[in-house]
Amino acid sequence: MSIYDERFCFRLATTAEIDRIMRFIRDYWGNPEHILATDREFFKYEFQYGETIGFYLAIDKKNDDIAAIMAAYSYGREFCVGESCMSSGMFLANPNCQVPMIGFEMLRRFLAEFRPRSYVSPGVNMRTSAPLIRRISGNTVERMKHFYILSDRETYVVADIHEKKPVVIDRSCEKKLVLYENADRMYRDFDDESFKMRKPYKDRWFVEKRYFHHPVYDYLVWGVEDRMAIVGREVSYNGVKVLRIVDILGEVGLIGTVGSALVALMDENGYEYIDLYEQKVRDEDLKKAGFIERTKGDENIIPNYFEPFEKKNIEIYAHRIDDDSYCFKADGDQDRPNRV
Repeated sequence: MSIYDERFCFRLATTAEIDRIMRFIRDYWGNPEHILATDREFFKYEFQYGETIGFYLAIDKKNDDIAAIMAAYSYGREFCVGESCMSSGMFLANPNCQVPMIGFEMLRRFLAEFRPRSYVSPGVNMRTSAPLIRRISGNTVERMKHFYILSDRETYVVADIHEKKPVVIDRSCEKKLVLYENADRMYRDFDDESFKMRKPYKDRWFVEKRYFHHPVYDYLVWGVEDRMAIVGREVSYNGVKVLRIVDILGEVGLIGTVGSALVALMDENGYEYIDLYEQKVRDEDLKKAGFIERTKGDENIIPNYFEPFEKKNIEIYAHRIDDDSYCFKADGDQDRPNRV
């Protein structure tokens, strides 16, 4: 028996444990005002699946205290062993826990217990978690690529542009964007059945809850025929708006056909730029739509943080258990509010 088996019980939380998890976050995260430590209704929105809560716990057998937590998301109504597509977010250990690598052990046991069909986790710490994941599990940990389309203007407020590259769009096969005002409208068009084997697959329950009924953010969802849906969110700084594409559902390659529509959207709404973080989308498809890659070490600054705003480039690294899964900024907790 390992030290982990001797010392801890590993399991998903229940609704009866919401308050103690929130208290754990308040005590140990380093920010007692964090939204998951202070807003119980948002906590329930984010993590409640019936009587189950999407936090995987390490419970100390000696005193029944929480030793560590791992936020877990299922892209359907339940955590179905061997079937669900999943992601994870916040990892947090009690600083008084003296057992080494408890966070990695939690992740290893979670993946072994639930055997997700797809698992993505953006926001991996490259100094602590990534070396262990790569060395022990052999899984992929890679930088998410960052692409953007700039509006045509003389000066920029949110971005800091040292080299302005022209927007070049492939207009050989252009398609329109249709704004979906609700999930019923989306699923009248979107051929969800065709994409159930895509990784990760997000079912209607999840999409409706996550994007159409979010209690804090207002998401915008556009369709491209019946094959693709683009999810975006407006953010602003100093009176200037940008559009962040945070998820793409369905046939991702169709992004290459909507460059003109995206530029029109940018002009109509006065966006300074449109951007997205991603893994697995083909570079050529993004470039057909006029996107430019913001590379690591790039002099151009396309900010990631708006709560509070920071004018600097941010690299996001993501863990995937396979090479087939797409990953976007709204996976895990990378597009979650941090304060009320």
